[in-house]
Amino acid sequence: MVKTGVAFGDFIFLEKPRKQKSYFNPKNSTRDFFLVLISVVFFILLIIKIFSLQIIEGSRYRSLSNSNRIRTVVIHAPRGVIFDRNNEPLVFNIPGFRKIEKGKARLLSQNEALSAIANGEKDLDFDSLRKYPYGEIFAHVLGYIGEISEDELKDNRFSGYKGGDFVGKNGVE
Repeated sequence: MVKTGVAFGDFIFLEKPRKQKSYFNPKNSTRDFFLVLISVVFFILLIIKIFSLQIIEGSRYRSLSNSNRIRTVVIHAPRGVIFDRNNEPLVFNIPGFRKIEKGKARLLSQNEALSAIANGEKDLDFDSLRKYPYGEIFAHVLGYIGEISEDELKDNRFSGYKGGDFVGKNGVE
């Protein structure tokens, strides 16, 4: 067996060795420097903006997002119709509008509600109002409803109610 060494053809090159191409060409070194500098500055600005959006202002954007997708709308449930023994209604519901002003509900007529809607007011509630066809004749039996008071709001029986809600005050109501 013959040992091969450096003198054999595998290690002989006839071509001139090529210079490796440098990334920075001496003729264009200023241009290359500014390209790298602009890239680094852009990358640093991008990192600063991402940090600002995520860390510094993240809670503000989270609350904006939640308020954009979650909206609480109070839907007032109509109260039941009260009938007499002959299936005649003693109390029933009619559509109505109310406006909350300074924590108090003010009932609006249909014309007032339509003009408020036309003016773009947002603090209007659609509600069902009670109609007593016999007036005061059955008032002692039927009772009445009224806006919930401060004392009733503190009571555990009215824990699901808010200021401005109407509750039965007396009688069947």
